[in-house]
Amino acid sequence: MAPATTLAEAERKLVIETLIRCRGNRTHAAKMLGVSVRTVRNRIAEYKRIGVCLPIYRDVVWSDWPEGEFSPEEAGLGVPAEVGA
Repeated sequence: MAPATTLAEAERKLVIETLIRCRGNRTHAAKMLGVSVRTVRNRIAEYKRIGVCLPIYRDVVWSDWPEGEFSPEEAGLGVPAEVGA
């Protein structure tokens, strides 16, 4: 039997996965989640306080994405057009 997930853990996972799908755009994430941007911002601040690692998209250099188990596309991050193939 799998360990139980708390409501807070489930919410955290959903918020982070939504932020990833929205490339860190809090406004889009809030719309997808059906909550206010303030709520998303407060959750991000809370997660940072407790030490949860959140993706920071403005710091990603796509050409330096490490080879490994998944690509930016598989992570839902996409690749900017200027990177090319």
